[in-house]
Amino acid sequence: PTTYNAFSSSTGTLNVSAGGTGQTSVTNFKNVLDDETWTFAQTVSTTGDLAVGDDLTVGDELSLTTDASVFRMGVGGDFTITHDNTTGATLGGSPVNITSNLAPTWKSTEGDITIDSEKEKVIIDGHTGITLDASGSGNVEINVTAADDILIGNDAVAQDILLGNAAATQVDLTAILVDINGGASGVTIDGDVFINSPYAALKVSGAGGFDLTLGVT
Repeated sequence: PTTYNAFSSSTGTLNVSAGGTGQTSVTNFKNVLDDETWTFAQTVSTTGDLAVGDDLTVGDELSLTTDASVFRMGVGGDFTITHDNTTGATLGGSPVNITSNLAPTWKSTEGDITIDSEKEKVIIDGHTGITLDASGSGNVEINVTAADDILIGNDAVAQDILLGNAAATQVDLTAILVDINGGASGVTIDGDVFINSPYAALKVSGAGGFDLTLGVT
């Protein structure tokens, strides 16, 4: 069998070579290696898999240099970051939670940001409010399919719905049918109201009769 010579020199360097009177078995040589802390000054390369049974600390960059490479976490590799063969990546997990102790920014320097829930709702919960702000140019659009409605203030709680802006200019409601239903509390409209209809009639009705007062109060 091959004899492995492992010994410490006067400078504290572990020297390994074949032959000599050092360790005479692979097991004994492994024990010598296990007792040491290793620092590599040069690049360490391997043509096969590298398995680390304990912690791995990387002091600089960790690079996965192949297209479609995958970073896995968990006993079964449950959470993954997968390269998409171009310039992006996909996060995969069940679920994926992103938590920040400070104010995070989700930003796209080019293109749209798409939030797509294929089977369920998209829920945005702002505990102190929600702001939708088109700070550059463009409109804020809320669209649904033809069979569904856009519901604002649909919870069974007492609340006001305010439409307007800081300049208090005007609110335009443009649709084939505008249905304003105040329920038992009625509907109160303050300020100037302009109702223009391209059709021949304007209909105001109530299920049990109603009072319509026109004038200046």
